[in-house]
Amino acid sequence: MRQPSEEERAQSAKDEGRAVALASTPGFQFDAEAWAGWKSAVTPALRRHVEAVEYCTVCARTPERVAQAFMVPGRPQFFSRSTAVAYGAWKDTHPDRGQLAAEFTVGFRSEHGHGPSYAQLGSGLGWQVDHALRNFAVRRLLVNEWLTETGTVPWTLRPGQVAQGEGITLPKARNPEAAVQART
Repeated sequence: MRQPSEEERAQSAKDEGRAVALASTPGFQFDAEAWAGWKSAVTPALRRHVEAVEYCTVCARTPERVAQAFMVPGRPQFFSRSTAVAYGAWKDTHPDRGQLAAEFTVGFRSEHGHGPSYAQLGSGLGWQVDHALRNFAVRRLLVNEWLTETGTVPWTLRPGQVAQGEGITLPKARNPEAAVQART
């Protein structure tokens, strides 16, 4: 029996990563035709957002993972009392969390062309906390209007009203002149 090549090991690791990601949603089976059909049925603005995530070279997400995030309905988030208590202690050690999170979304969007996920926000800010606490912290930033998002659409975090009042805003939306300037 021969040892696998570097290329074979890389492909195996990639396949294992896909299997883990897809196993997180029981019953989801990626179908390229269904994914293409879903994208053709959404609004042009949502399709542009989906494709910004799907083709982001920085994130390098597999089409299966992007399809799963957009096609599978989100689940309601419930937090235990212990998570709320842990958040109280955590927030005392992160007093600038709102400002830092809003600033992070601006930088992330300029680099990626889309907003961060909750996990990308937490990782980017060095929040070494469990999944539930991270999601609770992001939900609090949304409620307190440091951040905002587009409903249940993934990868849409951006500065909220409070952040905008502090001068943390996204650059103006792209228009034909901005697109020409970006290319030059």
